[in-house]
Amino acid sequence: MPEKRGLGKVVHAGREMVWAKGAVAGGFVFLSGAEARADDTDEPVEGLAAQTELALDRVGARLEEAGEERSYASTLLVVGLAKPEMLVEIDCIACVDSRG
Repeated sequence: MPEKRGLGKVVHAGREMVWAKGAVAGGFVFLSGAEARADDTDEPVEGLAAQTELALDRVGARLEEAGEERSYASTLLVVGLAKPEMLVEIDCIACVDSRG
């Protein structure tokens, strides 16, 4: 049976939530909602560049946790986010390299 496991933990308002920041299953890594909120305040960091960098760092950290390298392809989709000051949120699906 293929490996299935969660990645990362979600903390909101100081409480650990029951869902994960991503999952590994069937040879793929699925990441959802990598956003750019500061860990200490839960508020978005200032500016588009800073939010993009932090969100990509979080995607990279989850991929590393899954045992994958940081390599990106890109798609842009503009949608409404949880707060008006939130400018970036990234979802990701990555193939797990089974060659070791």
